[in-house]
Amino acid sequence: MSLRLRIMLAVGVLTAVVVLVAGIGFDAYLGSATRATLQRSLKTEESRVHAAFAAGLLSLSQPGRAAHPVADQSLVQVVAADGQLLYTTGSAGTIPLIAGPDLRTAGTGPLVYTIEHLRGYRNPVMIRAEPLSPGRLLLVGGSTDQIVDSLSLAKMFLIGGGIVAVLLAAAGAGLLAGVVLRPVELMRRQAEELSGRSPGEKLVDPGTGDELAMLAKTLNDLLGRIHESAEIQHRFIAAASHELRTPLAGMMAELETRRAHSGEIEAELLFQRLERRVGQLVKLTGGLLEIAQGQSSTLLLDLQSCELEPVISAALASSFSHGGGSKNPLVVDAEPKVFAVVDPIRLGEVVDNLVANAIRFSPPGGTVSIALSSREGFAVLEVGDNGFGFPPEMLPRAFEPFVGAGRGGGSREGFGLGLALVRLIARAHGGDAAVANRTGGGAVATVWFPVDGPARSVDRVFRPIHGTSSGK
Repeated sequence: MSLRLRIMLAVGVLTAVVVLVAGIGFDAYLGSATRATLQRSLKTEESRVHAAFAAGLLSLSQPGRAAHPVADQSLVQVVAADGQLLYTTGSAGTIPLIAGPDLRTAGTGPLVYTIEHLRGYRNPVMIRAEPLSPGRLLLVGGSTDQIVDSLSLAKMFLIGGGIVAVLLAAAGAGLLAGVVLRPVELMRRQAEELSGRSPGEKLVDPGTGDELAMLAKTLNDLLGRIHESAEIQHRFIAAASHELRTPLAGMMAELETRRAHSGEIEAELLFQRLERRVGQLVKLTGGLLEIAQGQSSTLLLDLQSCELEPVISAALASSFSHGGGSKNPLVVDAEPKVFAVVDPIRLGEVVDNLVANAIRFSPPGGTVSIALSSREGFAVLEVGDNGFGFPPEMLPRAFEPFVGAGRGGGSREGFGLGLALVRLIARAHGGDAAVANRTGGGAVATVWFPVDGPARSVDRVFRPIHGTSSGK
């Protein structure tokens, strides 16, 4: 869920809670106010009845005789202390509105009662009881229909208005969040674009002069420090590898000369070991230099349109003699007539590194497969093995320098530069590379080159058709 939606949801919930609390309070206030109004009207009616009795306008029935209902729409009764009905209106009926203990209690002073069910009324009736004279109690009543109707109408308005308020508040919060977060989103897009462009570029200052501007400045300072650190590393790698090349080349030449004039078996073995170790150092320094050049966007290519199958076959013959140089057979399935604009020498390096990597992490006798095909404007090279595969946590970082050497289950003679060089070369051609684990065991590395060369606009991500991204 996006931050904007979370803000809208939070504001909507908060508004709903506020509307609910306000509705409960308003309902209580409205009920209390309408009840107070009804009680005042009952008191007024009581005063009117008192005055009418005092003026002799109303007469009471004699003790022992039933009171006859008076044609009056108001609820008025006069009840004797023994419960006999002395006066009643037609609306009040011929049964005392209160009786028993309530009647005795009401004789002590003005009291208010509520009768839940009274014939002819759909809602409770409020009764005010007050002594009329010694031994006589005046009861004046009123319907609570107005109170109930007012509360029902208020609840309808509160529910409807609450829903509208919640929707309006959420929509307003969404608009406000969009306005507030728009500079943040622009900054995020800039950072995303900068991650794929030349290092050293910085975020554009939003010019707001607030926390967003401070965030942009902080991020730019961080990017500057990262760029400076990366530049120092690149310069160190380039300088160290360049300075090591000359003495190592001299050592290799000296070893070859000495070996050619040595006839002793022990010396021959010693020279072989030394030559092998120096050869590894030469390869390491060469790889470091190429990585430094590639990261500095100075990797040079001699591009030409050529058929890829002969180039791949020549690279295999030169490095591995189709499996003769290793204990792992190589199975080649190259589609003919696959052309692309590539640097043949760099393509040979890709094949050399991928096959050497597959052999290094394959069990003895394990098959290494090399497949070449053409798909949707790309020339696709896949190299797979049936070894241990990549640990799941390593898959996202497989192309980082020195990471590949930590792949489990294989030889430790590699430096972890092969896959890094492969991706640098592929991206320099306008393509890319990916690795995955095969479902049946082992791993597969896929490299694709645009047929028309690096000038072609590459906006598709080619995914290997073999294996899965999950590790074992």
